[in-house]
Amino acid sequence: MEQIKPYLHLIMTPPYVYVAAAVVALLFLMIVWPRKRRAELNLELTSPGSMPAKPLPGRNFARVIAEAPPMERVSIYSVNGDTPFFFTEQGKTGFYIPEGNVEIKAEYFWPKRGVMYTTETSSSGVKKVLVTPVEGRTYYLSFATDKETFVIS
Repeated sequence: MEQIKPYLHLIMTPPYVYVAAAVVALLFLMIVWPRKRRAELNLELTSPGSMPAKPLPGRNFARVIAEAPPMERVSIYSVNGDTPFFFTEQGKTGFYIPEGNVEIKAEYFWPKRGVMYTTETSSSGVKKVLVTPVEGRTYYLSFATDKETFVIS
């Protein structure tokens, strides 16, 4: 009995104390911890080395608008190895590319009918698109599913 005496108060504690402790722990996991992680991500994204090159006055840029039908998506990974600078205009998303020979790394995703009313997402894989843009012009990037290549027009 002497060995149990120091732990007897734990057995006699009302159950609502344990429930309250569990609720506090869940609140911490649901509210505080994600905010901390979000703040860490914001710091990573705003560090000087990770920011994309913005179009500057005096530099010549062309615009590329990525087009995809509903339920399909084009992901742009890099422009000449750098993070692209995106813009949104009239509900369309695009990115800027500098003058000269430009290499764009992009991937196309589309839904595919699966088994038992499920939908699977298929991918083209990351593909390189080479383009020589003209300053101030707007280009449209789309995917030709029959040829499985990106088309710039």
